[in-house]
Amino acid sequence: MTLHESTEIHSASPRAKTTHWMSLTGESSMTLVARLCNELRHRMDQRLLRPGSRLPSIRQCADRHGVSRFTVVEAYERLVAQGYLESRRGSGFYVRERRPLTASPTVTAPPPTLDVVWLARAMFQELPPERMPGSGLLPPDWLDSALLGRGLRATTRGDSASLLGYGEPQGYAPLRSQLQITLAEIEIAAAPEQIVLTAGVTQALDLIARQFLRPGDAVLVDDPGWFLMFGM
Repeated sequence: MTLHESTEIHSASPRAKTTHWMSLTGESSMTLVARLCNELRHRMDQRLLRPGSRLPSIRQCADRHGVSRFTVVEAYERLVAQGYLESRRGSGFYVRERRPLTASPTVTAPPPTLDVVWLARAMFQELPPERMPGSGLLPPDWLDSALLGRGLRATTRGDSASLLGYGEPQGYAPLRSQLQITLAEIEIAAAPEQIVLTAGVTQALDLIARQFLRPGDAVLVDDPGWFLMFGM
């Protein structure tokens, strides 16, 4: 699948405007997010998108390529995390001045076959933490150690005293404020006070169930699905 669209890339100067042809190419098994990331990374590595250039807005990029705004948001934020882009509040996304580390190629594995019986039994077996279903532990080679190290160093250089105390029940306030900005970019209005951070999907679903469900209510769930859902 190949999508050809005319995409305008704006430089830091409001008078400068250049039109590029962007082609989203890649293996059919790759997601649109991965294709968009690969194309933008390639253009930045080849200096077709120069430092300081402003990318199209999330709405413009989504409309031109026929994808959802969530797809564009995820692609842009992934490139921000990898050091290719920077987000400027109220202005948009820009190519970073500093050249990032070369990103590892995306490797797509075939979809696994779910064994429901094995999943049910494994939930109650004494297995190493990294082998427990739903443990959330990622293989070491999935982690970008350089990116993680930069983030940890930046965190400890700031207000390290706040890391030693208890957090807010609703979650880290600056992160909730950033989520408000991200949601606003895809036209979802939400104040930081309306956002609650959870330790994972299970906790989030548990909170939702406790808030909106009463004993005896009928609830539809996927089968096969997350095993703990059947015990809520």
